[in-house]
Amino acid sequence: MITPQKLNLLIYQGATYSQQWSITDSVTGDSIDLVDKTATMEILKDYTSNKAVHTITTTVSATEGNIILTPLVVDTSLSKIAIVIPAEVTTSFPYELENSKPAFIARYTLKLISLDGTVERLLYGQIKVDPDVKAVL
Repeated sequence: MITPQKLNLLIYQGATYSQQWSITDSVTGDSIDLVDKTATMEILKDYTSNKAVHTITTTVSATEGNIILTPLVVDTSLSKIAIVIPAEVTTSFPYELENSKPAFIARYTLKLISLDGTVERLLYGQIKVDPDVKAVL
């Protein structure tokens, strides 16, 4: 069983975003088996939005970014999930400033999907985008 964790993210506009997390069972603390699983991350403007700002999956895409799952058979200590969003994508992420500092502008959810169709939420939270210098000139 995985209890979704709230984690707010900071993404630097115009830079590659890369983050990795270990995935464990929230009851036993054991590493979750990621063999035969896929993942998806949706970034939405807000909780009621029907249109994603960006979607990332375990399908490898150099232009859109991807999610990398490292199952126990590869690393016997912990299962890991990594998110990579290329600079070409983060360049187009919208941003807002509040008192000259990045403000939360989007929400995301990261889900793990099993072969039988079971979907588990892993992470969710808000995203701040720190604008590239050229974006605020």
